[in-house]
Amino acid sequence: MAGSDQYKAGDFIDVIPGTGGVIGTIAKRAGCAWHTAKKYIEDHPTVKQAYENEKSKVDDAARSVVISDIVSKKNVDTAKWWLRVKIPDEFAPTQKVDQKTEHSGNIVVTIGDNDKREN
Repeated sequence: MAGSDQYKAGDFIDVIPGTGGVIGTIAKRAGCAWHTAKKYIEDHPTVKQAYENEKSKVDDAARSVVISDIVSKKNVDTAKWWLRVKIPDEFAPTQKVDQKTEHSGNIVVTIGDNDKREN
C-alpha cells in the first residue's frame, strides 16, 4: 500500500458521488485503504463536505421511499414504524402479560399491536 501523501483531496471528492457515503466503496474507487479514505474525510473539510452531502442525498432518498410507502400505498406497517421512530414516547410498543388462572394453565401474552399468542 502506498503512503497516504500520494493522494489529493480532489481524488476523494471525485469518487464520492454514488457511494452512499460507504467508506469502503470510496476507498476502493480511490485505490487506497479504508483507513486512508477515512483519514482524508476527517482531515480535509472539502472531502468531509462531499462525504456529508452524499450521505444526506441517500438519507433523503430513503425518507422519500418511506413517505411514499405511507402516503401512496397506505402501508400501515410502515406508518406504525415511522410513528415509533419519530414519536417514540407516544407510539412505543407496549408489553402486557395477562395470566389465566383456570385449570387449563394457558397464558395469554400481548406484545405490541395486539399480537396474542397462547401457550
